[in-house]
Amino acid sequence: MKQLTYLLPFLLLACGGAPQDDVIIDGPVVENTSGLEERFPDTCMLDNYTGSVGQDFSAIFVPDGVTTRVIRPGEIVSQVYVADRVNFHVDANGIVTRVICG
Repeated sequence: MKQLTYLLPFLLLACGGAPQDDVIIDGPVVENTSGLEERFPDTCMLDNYTGSVGQDFSAIFVPDGVTTRVIRPGEIVSQVYVADRVNFHVDANGIVTRVICG
């Protein structure tokens, strides 16, 4: 039985196959990227909100039907990724510091 314990890691490696460099996720493969932002940079129409960095969030117009989330410093947020949601990261004064999809 002890001999089997030593073989287990090698058996698991043999079943895993070779690692793949590029993975297709509902779209074209983009080499040297690490995540969805690089593959689908405008899933939430982000181009409409990139100019809001540096502005007070309360002054930003967001049309009805657009899913948004405001993330304040130190706030705990869900890690659930929603591709069409616009996340506004704001500082303690409500100034937008970053805008991302998710």
